[in-house]
Amino acid sequence: MKRFVLILAVIAVCGAYPQFRSQRTRSGVGGLKGILDEIAALIPFDQLKELLDQKLATDHYVQLAFIKLNSDEFGSIVETLQTNPAYNRMKDRLRDMGVLDQINGIFRPWQ
Repeated sequence: MKRFVLILAVIAVCGAYPQFRSQRTRSGVGGLKGILDEIAALIPFDQLKELLDQKLATDHYVQLAFIKLNSDEFGSIVETLQTNPAYNRMKDRLRDMGVLDQINGIFRPWQ
């Protein structure tokens, strides 16, 4: 769920710029789906996973960040967001458009 909140923030930023919504991408698919396809193709998931594992083992600040993300306080924020009607409408709309499945597919290598 926390990953979903971060992804929605990225989508909101991309959606704020018309050039992201209407341009055709190199994949030939326009809009958000095309952007997500290109992003997924560029992400070196194996290298990022190794770096994350390394940082979790050695970097105090990364460890603190993960502790905060797993805290009851952050969980409460996420629960509050999940009760927000506007958030739920946006999530439902993204699900109907197939965007949530696509995002889950991008981040599946991390699971």
